[in-house]
Amino acid sequence: MAPAASQTKASSPARPDAASAGLPAAVAGASPELARRQRMRIPAIYVANASIPATLDALAPARDAFAGAARISRRHPDLLFAVGLTVAAALPRLWSLGDVPQGVHGDEAQFAMDAQRLLDSGWIGVYTPSALGQPAGIAYVSAIGQWLFGATALGARLGVALVSIAAVPLAYLLFRLLADRTVAVIAALLLAVSLWHIHLGRVAAPTALVPTSELATLTLWTIGLRRGDWYWFLLAGVSLGLGLYTYTVYPSFVVAFALWILIYTVVWKRGPGFWPWAHNVAIAALAAFVTALPLFAYIADPDNDYLSHYRNYYDLYSVPASDAYAQADFGGRVDLIVDQAGRFLGAYAWHGTTDFVDGAAPDGLVAPGDHVPAGQSALERRPGQAGRLHGH
Repeated sequence: MAPAASQTKASSPARPDAASAGLPAAVAGASPELARRQRMRIPAIYVANASIPATLDALAPARDAFAGAARISRRHPDLLFAVGLTVAAALPRLWSLGDVPQGVHGDEAQFAMDAQRLLDSGWIGVYTPSALGQPAGIAYVSAIGQWLFGATALGARLGVALVSIAAVPLAYLLFRLLADRTVAVIAALLLAVSLWHIHLGRVAAPTALVPTSELATLTLWTIGLRRGDWYWFLLAGVSLGLGLYTYTVYPSFVVAFALWILIYTVVWKRGPGFWPWAHNVAIAALAAFVTALPLFAYIADPDNDYLSHYRNYYDLYSVPASDAYAQADFGGRVDLIVDQAGRFLGAYAWHGTTDFVDGAAPDGLVAPGDHVPAGQSALERRPGQAGRLHGH
């Protein structure tokens, strides 16, 4: 009888214990009712556990992208900072660009008409009578946006906005070459949040093109200083020449930059290093001249009256051209000149005079490139910095 009993037990299905069924350990000694309730919940747990691998697989691309960004940040932190600051600069310059500010002011409309003329007919020359007369570079820049979005406020503004954004990574690179990462971040961040730079970059003002051109020239020049290769000076010269097509005030940067090169040569390039340095400077000067030659040819033609823009501003704002100056005695004239100098310095470093065309009057109308040559000379005086600039 024992074997029969054994066969009977073997033929009946075995009831799995709690452990083999995957039940919580507490179910093994639980009451039948509690065990039944626990068994009812187990399938849902199994389904949830089974969905976890699928969820992880779906998140794999994002996980891999994050891991890749982390690797890049460890290997190339400067790239991460430059990209992050560029994105931070792009947001306030591109957000609702076609709607804020509403409409377009007179200069914007004139430059947009020049850009449309370029798209319709091709080459329009190097100078435009728009906005009292300006180099035509802004028309070629604005044509990019109008080609994409048509004759709209967004189309008229996009090209200048993109060029103004490019100034931020250029600022980071320049100051990273001249100093350290902290200085580079601060310099690029100050430009990224500059009210003057944001505003003029959003209203298609040619003024917004100037910092980008200056920073490009100074960055290429600094790389040339560090590496000594002639082609960096060639590129710097081309950038310097292209800057003359941006805005009428750009020649002031050319003068300041040339003065810095002269001082730098006298102080640092006497002796055997003079001739290689002079060779590179000559390459840059020739490249700048050839690049700006079409504009120089336009200026040389008296029929074009290139200086009319400057004369208009002289008649409007110059103290010696004013009636008050003509009628004042010597002491009164000195007071007028001192008062005008105070307003100029205030606009330069503290608070600008409102421009009733483009609305610009934020604090500190300082083009960032104007200070870099002086800062570069100062860095030459700091221990350990001369080697950074000369590539040693």
